Amino acid sequence: GNFALSRDFVTTDEDNEQQPTQHNVRTQTDYRESETQTDPFSPEYVHQPGITPSELLQLAKLTSGHGLPAGLAEVEMIERMRAKRAWEATLPPVNDLSQLDKRVRMMKEMEAKEWAFREQEIQKLQEARSALLMYKQREQREARMDSTNERINHFRSQLLKQQQVNIQKIEKDHLRVLRKLDAKRENVEGKLKRRDIVLGALKRKDRFPNRFSSEFKSHYLDTYEGLEKLEASLKPLMKHPKPKDVLKPSVNKPLELLISYKAQIQKEKEQITERSPHFLVEKEKPVTPRVEEPSEEEEQTELAVIVLQKLLRGRSIQYQMFKNTKDQMANIQELRLTHAFRSKEQDQIKVTQAYERTMKKLREQEAERIAQEEAAQDMVIDREIGELLDTLSKELTRLQEERRIHAFILLAVRQRRQREAEERGRRQQEERRCQEEDEIFRQVVQVHQETLDMYLEDTILENLQVMVDKQAREEIQKKAKKLNDIVIAMEESRDSLQSEEITSEMIYGFLIPEPEKILIQQKVHMKQQQHLQAARRIIEEAASSSRLSPQEPSEQSVSVTKAANQVQEDTAGQQVQEKQLDQTE
Repeated sequence: GNFALSRDFVTTDEDNEQQPTQHNVRTQTDYRESETQTDPFSPEYVHQPGITPSELLQLAKLTSGHGLPAGLAEVEMIERMRAKRAWEATLPPVNDLSQLDKRVRMMKEMEAKEWAFREQEIQKLQEARSALLMYKQREQREARMDSTNERINHFRSQLLKQQQVNIQKIEKDHLRVLRKLDAKRENVEGKLKRRDIVLGALKRKDRFPNRFSSEFKSHYLDTYEGLEKLEASLKPLMKHPKPKDVLKPSVNKPLELLISYKAQIQKEKEQITERSPHFLVEKEKPVTPRVEEPSEEEEQTELAVIVLQKLLRGRSIQYQMFKNTKDQMANIQELRLTHAFRSKEQDQIKVTQAYERTMKKLREQEAERIAQEEAAQDMVIDREIGELLDTLSKELTRLQEERRIHAFILLAVRQRRQREAEERGRRQQEERRCQEEDEIFRQVVQVHQETLDMYLEDTILENLQVMVDKQAREEIQKKAKKLNDIVIAMEESRDSLQSEEITSEMIYGFLIPEPEKILIQQKVHMKQQQHLQAARRIIEEAASSSRLSPQEPSEQSVSVTKAANQVQEDTAGQQVQEKQLDQTE
């Protein structure tokens, strides 16, 4: 079985210190941090030397849904891989320095081809993305138009409902007014009522009740400002209803037209004639604007400018007339000489005119040809310049991409080396820690084994001592029984002389050797006490040193073992001396 003994365990006497009830224990888990780390690089497949790798191993990354079933793109990729492998087979070897330039040139050409193919792939991808973007924009536009149409239809339905409600209200008001008119028409004379004597004119002996009205004057009735204050203090007779809701800013033009149409209909329905004021309001006429008179110098300058403009305008018209006259000179001469010359002269004029027209046509054709050539040259130059700029921009983009990729590669290599160094350091630290833990465990197990050996040795010695004591007692009992039998036989057959001899032998055999035996036992006991004290001191020093430095248990166990062996040797020597004394007795 396993003996789980703590490091502070020391085999001392029964009055040793109390052991701690708790102590910390570290265990090794099933998973380590290094097992969760990925390898810096591992090839996709490994084949034995001398064996041609299968093409299927190079296509292992194609999985279902990601390249399988194979399509046109996968077939083109496989063809490119085959072509690249064939090209790699035609490359000169690396160790051949004479063909190193050729190898570099072939690799640069292949790199240029790969970059061109990559640019084509990027262009196709951009075109597909642009097509997808246009499709998404078209869908969004259609969805936006649908939502706008739905909102317009919703507003239109609400307006139609409101219009129907207003029409029904107008019809009800119309019927009510018609009923009132019919009732008034039936009772034209109206209801006869007695005159109210309170409101009637009180005329008593040519005296009127309002004769003293002229004696009282009011500020509100005699002045215009008073009338305005009086009108302002009166509450309006018409109360305008509050608006039902507040329209938000218009979203687009159809909605604005719809809102304006609704406002116009509402205005026409709720149009109310404003109440004219009781008194005329005096309108204040604006002050007649006046212009400051310019100075004489400015006026002279303006007149000079006007004259100069007239001269320039006249000169321009004159130049235009002269130019048109020069352009139409042939027609003018023809009109002048139509009836002035004879037929021969007319023929000559016609020939001259035909020549002039031909020359004019040739000049126009030449000018048109020159213009076309210049346009063609400009177009070719523009095309060449555009292609050159496009090539330069692509080359610049390619160089920037190469630099960026090179920087990314350097950064990735640096990070990979850092990760490798960190992983190497962690592994070395873990290995060192494992070695330390193994050494600690080995030393602890050694201490446990030595302690167990001491325990077994002590147990065996105790059992051996018990067996020796038991056998000695048995032998003593046997000898005592024999002696007793001999003594009984001698007692039966002895006489007085024999009794005196036995008495003298007993005196010389017991009384005289007993003090010597006691002295020898005291000496042995003193030696044992010295050895026991030395053993206790060594054990106490070992216990104190084990608490301070638990890493060196082997020397302590050796010293303890030596002390125990010394005590055992002293005990054995004492037993031998006691046996010798017994034998002498």
